[in-house]
Amino acid sequence: MTEEASGRGRAFPRETLEFERVAFFSDAIFAIAMTLLAVGLDVPKIADEVSGKELLEAFDDMGSQILMFFISFAVLGSFWLAHHRFFGRLSTIDRRVTGVNLLYLAFIAFLPFPSSVLGAYGDNAVAVGLYACCIAAISLTGALMSELSVRRGLYRTTPDPAVVRWQRVMSVVPGAYFLATVPLAVVLPSTAVYSWILLWPLTVVLQRRMPKEVLAGFER
Repeated sequence: MTEEASGRGRAFPRETLEFERVAFFSDAIFAIAMTLLAVGLDVPKIADEVSGKELLEAFDDMGSQILMFFISFAVLGSFWLAHHRFFGRLSTIDRRVTGVNLLYLAFIAFLPFPSSVLGAYGDNAVAVGLYACCIAAISLTGALMSELSVRRGLYRTTPDPAVVRWQRVMSVVPGAYFLATVPLAVVLPSTAVYSWILLWPLTVVLQRRMPKEVLAGFER
């Protein structure tokens, strides 16, 4: 059966240059996006260049922007770790998954913009909603990429059905959670931002509910 007949289209095994180009390109986009977070932080301007008090006050005014830098850096770092683990499990990549990966990277590259907007307008519902939607888009696009890889048999080892089910849950939950906070952001923007913290204990609870054998397969 040819690749076209199998529904996979052109496929590139792990050892090929095409596979490596997609992996390296993905890492480069992450690196650029994480660098742009810092580039978005402007050096504060003060009237008296030798005044430590004025500089500290300027830093205080930039507090939300600096906080958003570290939050978004951590978010991008966690997505990179997940993406790195995902590529480590692949034996092959095909055109369809490559296309979804490109869309995924578009949202990654876009994230520094809503991060800067939220840092400047932390109490603005549109700023909070834009950031939440971007995080949800990254999460759900990553879930789609993983789902396609399972259905198209691109993993090195075919995961057990239980592992696949939990993988779906853990992939979709972050995106669904952030989308659920968008209506809250319309009414209480700051509360919506603080509610994002609850995603971490929720993830921990879900991981603890996994059977040990499923958790081992999920982390391969």
